[in-house]
Amino acid sequence: HAIEYDDLDEGDERLIGTLATQISIAFENRRLFRQVQSEQQTLSSTLSTLPAGVLVLDPKTMRPIIANERAKSYLGDSVDAGVPFSAEAYQLFRTGTELPYPNDELPVQIALASNDVSFTDDVAVINDDQQYDLLVNAAPIYNNAGDIFAIVATFSDISNLRSMENTLQEHLQETVMIYEAQRELTSSKELDNVLDTLGFQLAMLQPGDAHIILVDPESGFKQVSRSLIQELEQVEDL
Repeated sequence: HAIEYDDLDEGDERLIGTLATQISIAFENRRLFRQVQSEQQTLSSTLSTLPAGVLVLDPKTMRPIIANERAKSYLGDSVDAGVPFSAEAYQLFRTGTELPYPNDELPVQIALASNDVSFTDDVAVINDDQQYDLLVNAAPIYNNAGDIFAIVATFSDISNLRSMENTLQEHLQETVMIYEAQRELTSSKELDNVLDTLGFQLAMLQPGDAHIILVDPESGFKQVSRSLIQELEQVEDL
């Protein structure tokens, strides 16, 4: 528009209106961006105080959106926003085995497929010489339209509990074997049967090696009656 004219024509007014609208949109987008950043920082601060690991996944790509420090610790500090969550990516195994955990049996996948909460307590993360036995819970999160916009997974370390369970199981097994041995011994009439029973119970305890030695109470003579793996040579030194 020529500078000597003070009035604005219709084209000038449309241009000014368009610029004003764009500026308004830019300021609103900036405000919303700052609001999202603030909400994410608040969420991160909240998640960092939780006693469990928390991982939020995009339901379409299964890529991590956010994870607290405890989740990163359990998963080997390998949480990568560009890598979809899977057993292979995070070294997830079936507890007590060296078998990779089936991806379709992971709670995050079941929660996504069933639109419901899912959990399991037989997931182990094995990284180098460190292992975590984990209780894993997963649940879908819905938006106002009723669509799933995130999958939230929590990880709780149950390694100590698993160790206690294994110890109790071993003690129970030993108690049962002792009972069975006593029952067999009381019903056995032949010495060979008694020795065979003792040898079998020793083998069930899975020692490195074991021997059953008979000692003559009068002469003190020692005789190796049974050996699980290798014959004992210097029995006189015992």
